[in-house]
Amino acid sequence: ASWTKEEDALLTAAVKGEEIMDGERWNMWSRIAASFPEKTGKQCLQRWNVLVKETQQQPDGSGAKGKKKPQSQTQLGAGSTGRKASNKWTEEEDEILLKKVAEEGRKWSKVAKFIDNKSDRQCRERYTLIDPDLKKGDWTDDEAIDLHKSVVDCYNRNGGSIKWETVGRKMQRCTNHCRKNWSRVVNLLFTWILKETVREMASEALSEAKHAL
Repeated sequence: ASWTKEEDALLTAAVKGEEIMDGERWNMWSRIAASFPEKTGKQCLQRWNVLVKETQQQPDGSGAKGKKKPQSQTQLGAGSTGRKASNKWTEEEDEILLKKVAEEGRKWSKVAKFIDNKSDRQCRERYTLIDPDLKKGDWTDDEAIDLHKSVVDCYNRNGGSIKWETVGRKMQRCTNHCRKNWSRVVNLLFTWILKETVREMASEALSEAKHAL
């Protein structure tokens, strides 16, 4: 998916904010992706790497010309077809995508041939957002429990790797939404554990102080 100047600015601000807050690094890009409805943590990381490289290649104050900026995978759509990505999906393209997936199945290289300027990867990622079989609306408590079971099961079956597309199909939810909902659950869990730990430590310290008196 392409990035706008506004999204680049938001991404930069989000990364700087993470540096200031000094949060958990392992979950940093999932938290940042929560600010971008149609972006994954991996896409945010890839785009940030592109922005860093572009900054490093800017001309210096001596007037010397900087190196030519290479085309990033984001600009090329990062798909195996290497076709240049268009900015947004149109309603017509969405209709073609839905029709061709119904005819061809999830064979993305074949589906992409029917849509100009879209790679197989872009078709796959777009379909995870507009799949007509996906559930819409807020998550229920039962779904949150099922998500936990699905993620743990996927983790155990794949040697510690979580295949979010598999989880999304099982949950009948958008892959990105499953990932982000899981991230929120994990963050809430760690926050709760931290608060409980601090509360217990404070209680023990207060008890020891009273005994010392």
